[in-house]
Amino acid sequence: MIKSSNFYNAVTDSFKNYVNFSGRTSRVNFWLWMSFTYITFFISNILNYCLNVEWIIILYAVVWIVPTLSISVRRLHDLNYSGWRILWGLIPIFGDLVVLYWHCKKGELTSNYFGEPPQVKDLTRFDKVVLIFCISLVVLLFYCELT
Repeated sequence: MIKSSNFYNAVTDSFKNYVNFSGRTSRVNFWLWMSFTYITFFISNILNYCLNVEWIIILYAVVWIVPTLSISVRRLHDLNYSGWRILWGLIPIFGDLVVLYWHCKKGELTSNYFGEPPQVKDLTRFDKVVLIFCISLVVLLFYCELT
């Protein structure tokens, strides 16, 4: 069955597979999930700043760390890589770039050690706008940190 790749499905699938570190996740669903995390992180930072309480960021980190790790591991499985490769991200700068490259790389189209390939449709126009917005937001935040 081909599943529609949209923002809502990507987010609900990620929460349904909260602690599922097996199987595979498509590149589209991974980046839609990451867009959701960027939006919620941005909102939690605004709330943290306005309310001047640090527990909001701590709560954000506690809620989002496990599903983000699990979807990252499943994304690596889509490339037929072990989920332990996510630990490359602990190497400053170089490791982050390597893991980013893997997350951007197209997954295998055939079955691999980790299961069948995820079947997904193309993105909707709304989802493309969300992704562009999130990429712009990340670039803007990165630029603000540098200045």
